[in-house]
Amino acid sequence: MRDSLRDFESLARAVEALEPYLDDLVFVGGWAHFLYTLRPEAVPLPFEVLHTEDADVAAPQGLAPGPRPIAECLVSAGFREELSSDHRPPISEYVLGDDAGGFYLEFLSPLVGGEYRRDGTRDATTRVGGVTAQKLRHVELLLTSPWTVTLARKNGFPVSRRRTVRVPNPVSYIVQKILVLPRRPPAKRAKDLLYIHDTFALFADSLDGLASTWTDLRHQMVKGHVRSFEKRARSELGGVGDLTRRAAQMAATRVNAPTPEQLLAGLRSGFGSVFKLRA
Repeated sequence: MRDSLRDFESLARAVEALEPYLDDLVFVGGWAHFLYTLRPEAVPLPFEVLHTEDADVAAPQGLAPGPRPIAECLVSAGFREELSSDHRPPISEYVLGDDAGGFYLEFLSPLVGGEYRRDGTRDATTRVGGVTAQKLRHVELLLTSPWTVTLARKNGFPVSRRRTVRVPNPVSYIVQKILVLPRRPPAKRAKDLLYIHDTFALFADSLDGLASTWTDLRHQMVKGHVRSFEKRARSELGGVGDLTRRAAQMAATRVNAPTPEQLLAGLRSGFGSVFKLRA
């Protein structure tokens, strides 16, 4: 069982360390999904929503320099920098604690253009704000029209004072997850599908507003990316498959755990209401 209190403490420490950059960074991935529960639009769910031991943070390529580099801010707060891979520059993680499976941060930035440089090396990483960020497709969606969430002691985060952080708007979050789904490791695809299902459930009372957000977002996207999103989403809605079954297995310990058929019905309802997509 995860130690949620320790997770909250770790995220709070990261947020306080990154304070000079909070107006530009966006917390994405599993922590973004959990932070959605703090939004006023979120409806109470009868189960604890998913989150992870890692915090993925999206950063724009043109991130303005702060008073200190991000890496220095994190190291001063007790994080340990770990470098890996043969990429130039190497991938960096910022780890809190010494135990395996502890909390760590990674930074992401949009990949624009081809995946290889002229010299034949992969264009996989870049320096942003004094840290190395992995360059990935469709991260720009997560930086588009983000929402804000306030962390405070009353909602479980032991921050010294209230802090406002940015998370992707739920539409960008869902679209990006569908677009990258084929590239994700097989073990993570089912979890991503469950994240999407639960995001629809969290904002069940606000789907009309999300539909308007989708109208705005699709006009900003490359048309080919819109077509890819709609094609891949329809593929997942076509019927109960292995991915849906594995997602339902992950939710098996919940109160009134969904069957694969019920999980698919929730996805179909969400995609139909927000994106006007049918199987």
